[in-house]
Amino acid sequence: MANATKLTPEEIQQYRKQFQDYPEALNALNIVDESDRILDDAAEIIAIETGLEQATLSSLDEQSSYLDKVLEKLRTTICSQYTDDALELFKELREFVPFPASLIALVSIRVSQVTIREFCNRNNSNDQ
Repeated sequence: MANATKLTPEEIQQYRKQFQDYPEALNALNIVDESDRILDDAAEIIAIETGLEQATLSSLDEQSSYLDKVLEKLRTTICSQYTDDALELFKELREFVPFPASLIALVSIRVSQVTIREFCNRNNSNDQ
């Protein structure tokens, strides 16, 4: 996924309503807002704040953002969910993956932005 995802203020408000019962997701949205609404920048801040080491993701392309690296690590799990709904994907992923819930919220939002079908139909070599 070559381009960073930037949310509009309206999208952030929509996601705030959708994730209203999940403080970690709301915190992630606050960080997105503070990061000029860019998901990739917010994901990097969250990864650093939560102690997610770059080494955890080091087997992946050096040029990829933290968010893209997490997406690639979770591709199989994400593609087994079959939902474009960010909240539903978030609830499913946070049960099964070892990443912070705030980062999972951003993963869910990114996938919902491109649709799960499009995300899952991309092969790894085309994402770069």
